[in-house]
Amino acid sequence: MPINSTMTVNQILNRVAVECGLNSEDDPFASNEQFFIQLRGLLQIACEQLCLAFPWEFLTKTYQFDPSTEPVVNEGYALPADLVDIVDQTVWDLTNDIRYYGGITRPQAAAIEAVDNPATAYTYNTRGGVLHLTPGLTASNAVKYRYLSNSFALPDGESDINNAINLFTDGSDQILFDRTLVSRALKVKWLEAKGFDSSAALGELNQTFNFLIGKDNGGAILDIGRRSGGVRLIDGNNLPLTGYGS
Repeated sequence: MPINSTMTVNQILNRVAVECGLNSEDDPFASNEQFFIQLRGLLQIACEQLCLAFPWEFLTKTYQFDPSTEPVVNEGYALPADLVDIVDQTVWDLTNDIRYYGGITRPQAAAIEAVDNPATAYTYNTRGGVLHLTPGLTASNAVKYRYLSNSFALPDGESDINNAINLFTDGSDQILFDRTLVSRALKVKWLEAKGFDSSAALGELNQTFNFLIGKDNGGAILDIGRRSGGVRLIDGNNLPLTGYGS
């Protein structure tokens, strides 16, 4: 999402305040007025919900680790603290040029483990904040994947997206979402919190959201490995669903 379409926390708070018929302030983030206290909380929630609403390309990051130095946690590897989800088809064993497929469900994992040679199926899943890979890694493997982050703001003076944060700390923090989208989302949340009719504002939000996702590349499958070959997993083609006990 273009940086020049964004605004700071204070700018968004004042923008919505004026729309709601109230006066703007020099630093609404630090204001003790009940209206701005509530609006700050609603803005945080609105941005968190927008992170989950669509796989935004500007929130996509790359993560790489070396099993020889990465500590094992519950038979797996810790995920980035700001992770929402791993981008499909981007988990690669770079050392052996192998793609891991997933994330698979627990029943799928159990089915794979039950076959004669589960090591031929390279899969991953995430449980309890941990990345589990099948088969497991050796110390010489290097793993890389892309993931969706929930870090939606940049601190004042920061320009590196890798240093983005997911909790506002100052009114000068820059919100990475498009300013129209986040101000529409905030207005809807305030109207709903007050029990007012939000249908018109919700229509504006949906219109803005649909326009922006049409311009975003977040829905595309992105490869970070060197080739796209892989192993076919158990699915309806080779293990038909016939019902329990059949």
